[in-house]
Amino acid sequence: MRSGFAAVVGVPNVGKSSLINRLVGHKVNIVSPRPQTTRDRIRAIAHWKDLETQVVFLDTPGVIVPKMPLEEYMVANIKGALEGVELILFVIDGSLGFGPKDKKAWEKFRGAAAKTLMIINKSDLIKNKNELLSVMDILHRETDVTDIFPVSALKGDQIEHLRRFMALSLPEGPPYFPEDMLTDKDKSYMIEEMVRETIIYHVFDELPYSVAIVAEEMNEKYIRIAIICERESQKGILIGKRGAMIRTVGKESRRKIEEFLGRQVFLDIGVKVIKNWRKDSRALRRLGYYG
Repeated sequence: MRSGFAAVVGVPNVGKSSLINRLVGHKVNIVSPRPQTTRDRIRAIAHWKDLETQVVFLDTPGVIVPKMPLEEYMVANIKGALEGVELILFVIDGSLGFGPKDKKAWEKFRGAAAKTLMIINKSDLIKNKNELLSVMDILHRETDVTDIFPVSALKGDQIEHLRRFMALSLPEGPPYFPEDMLTDKDKSYMIEEMVRETIIYHVFDELPYSVAIVAEEMNEKYIRIAIICERESQKGILIGKRGAMIRTVGKESRRKIEEFLGRQVFLDIGVKVIKNWRKDSRALRRLGYYG
């Protein structure tokens, strides 16, 4: 049996969460075409029985320069994810190549103790094989990393090759988590993320990062969710004309939650305003950030 921890890092919107979901074989993390979707360091557990391997993935927020307390929390999660891992998967968007932001982010991980794999995600969007070889050559020259894997998290291309390489790179040891466990996050956290995913999909352009979700009450049949925003104008957007938006968010979120729980629930969603919560360390603690 082999087991170990793998941190998945890179700039925002390169497909880190999608890659983890593909490697785990289940949807554990929310996925969005919008950058900075992930806020927490999420442990997702892959049970590769055919390879007699368990991998504990640490999904991290995209590497950014923090400008407010919420973003400082996100960056701290990246640093924490590197402690004690056996593997680092540095992910880039293959369709964009190894750009200036990737290079700047790489400097934070250069020289890390863990074995590093370079992952060229979205490689299916690179139509020319010579172009792909060029990206691989640039990565090797810029980083000195020799283990480079072009993959497509969306289509599953070359995921099997990556999976087998990772298994062989991990030490022998017992599993860290039981076979039926896919994440170390509790149900309330997962439900909050499902609601946040729905909101990101519908109102990201109007409210890019101003929303937090809190499960205020939860039992077998009833779930009460509070959507936290920063201004009254944002509350109006979330509710929508004659309540249209909040009904849409509630309907889609309930479908996801019921599928996740395997049972019907009554979902009660409300919107609250906490002025400038992302800049307020005390508000962030009340909302569950910083542990």
